[in-house]
Amino acid sequence: MKTFSHLKPHEFATLPRDRTWVLIPVGGIEDHGSHLPLGSDLMESRSLAARLGERIEAEFAGHHSLLFPSAALNIDRQTTAASIRFRPHVLRDYLIDCVDSFHRQGFQYFAVVSGNYGPKQLTVIEEASQILAKRSKRFLFFTGKKSPKVLSLCSSDIELEKKSRSLIWADFPEHGGKRDTSLGLLFFPEHVESLSGLPGVELEKTGWSKKRALEQGELSGYWGTPSEASSELGTRLADQKIAQWLPLIAASEKGVSSLNLINSRYAKIPLNYSLFMVWLMAFFILFFFMGWIYFSMLTLFQGAQLQ
Repeated sequence: MKTFSHLKPHEFATLPRDRTWVLIPVGGIEDHGSHLPLGSDLMESRSLAARLGERIEAEFAGHHSLLFPSAALNIDRQTTAASIRFRPHVLRDYLIDCVDSFHRQGFQYFAVVSGNYGPKQLTVIEEASQILAKRSKRFLFFTGKKSPKVLSLCSSDIELEKKSRSLIWADFPEHGGKRDTSLGLLFFPEHVESLSGLPGVELEKTGWSKKRALEQGELSGYWGTPSEASSELGTRLADQKIAQWLPLIAASEKGVSSLNLINSRYAKIPLNYSLFMVWLMAFFILFFFMGWIYFSMLTLFQGAQLQ
C-alpha cells in the first residue's frame, strides 16, 4: 500500500490506472469520552482504509492501493462537546472533486471509508457516487466504460439495529463504548487512556428527546461499556469489515455498477440529501410565485369583466 502524500511524482506516474484502488478516509471530530481522543472516528477510518489496502494488494494479483489523506468532514454528530460539523454539500463536493481529479488522470476505482455511520453522512457519500456515475451516462441511459466506480463501503456493513434507530439522525446504541474503544485499542492504543474504573453508561435519551438534547448542547461523553473492550475484539471487528468489503471490490472490477453495490437505505429518505432544504425552499418560492401570478391574473380578469 502506498500513501499518496508520500509519493514522488515518478512513483505516482507509474501506478497502473486500471489496477489501483484510491482509498479515501473521512471522519469527524467530537467527544467520545475521556478515554478516547477527539479524532477517534477519523483515525479509525484511516486505519481501516490502510488495512483494506494491504488486503487488496495481498488478494488481488498485480493490484495497488493508494491511501489518500484523511478528511475531517463530519455531518452527523453524536455529541456537541468539541464537535466540528460541516454542511452536507461540503463533503459531497469534496468527494466529487477528489474523484474527478484522479479520474481525469486515468484512475477508475475509488473506495470511501467513513468513520461516521450517520444517515446524512452515508447518504451524501452515496449521492456523490450517483452524481459521478450520471456524469458519464451515454445517451442518458448507459454508463460509459470509463466512468469512475465509487464505493461507499460503510453503507454495506452498517448493522440493522443502527439503521432502524437512525433513519434521519444518528441515534446509535453506543458511542465511545465497547466497539469504538476496541478499535481504538487495535489502531491507536497509545492514545487510549486507562479503562479501569469506567462504568457502563446507558443513554437515557433516545429518539426525539435525544435530538432535542443534541440541539441544545446537552450531550457529551460516552455511552456503552468501554471497560469490556479489547484489542482482540477490535481485530475481529476490523477483519469482519474487510471481509464484507472485499467482495464489493471484486464485483466492482467485474463491471457491477457502484449504485447496485451500495445501499444503506438512508438514501431512500429525501431529508438526508445534501441540498434537500434548498430544493424545499425553491419549491415554496415557486409555489408562492405561481400563486401570485394566478391571483393577479384572476383580479385582472375580474376587473376587465366589471368594465
